[in-house]
Amino acid sequence: DHQPWHGSPLSQLLNHSPKSKKTEAARVIVGSSAMASFKDLSTAEGIKSLDEYLLTRSYISGFQASRDDLVVYSALSKAPDASSAPHAARWFSHIQALLGASFPGAGEGVTIAGQSQSSAAPAAAAAP
Repeated sequence: DHQPWHGSPLSQLLNHSPKSKKTEAARVIVGSSAMASFKDLSTAEGIKSLDEYLLTRSYISGFQASRDDLVVYSALSKAPDASSAPHAARWFSHIQALLGASFPGAGEGVTIAGQSQSSAAPAAAAAP
């Protein structure tokens, strides 16, 4: 009889005594809240790591847009290519739409000393 959860944290919970189940459950919950980390997002390798991360996620952390999404969005110089990074492109478009709704006014442009255009928020991305 094949059990799809065999070898998973769930199977470990099922095979422990009631007292150790609480300890294991806490370990699983704590282990799932690790901080996300990506390679340099100005490289193809960095975009690939972001795309793989977003394969099963809608946001960088949690179940709603957060500051983590804003940090990653700001690290991108342009929208990821949808043909090579579909999950990152989907996420980028979604965050861009949320930001557009939050800041409906048209900007006139701004420069910040010490930052190149690529380290600023994506300027080429127009609000929907």
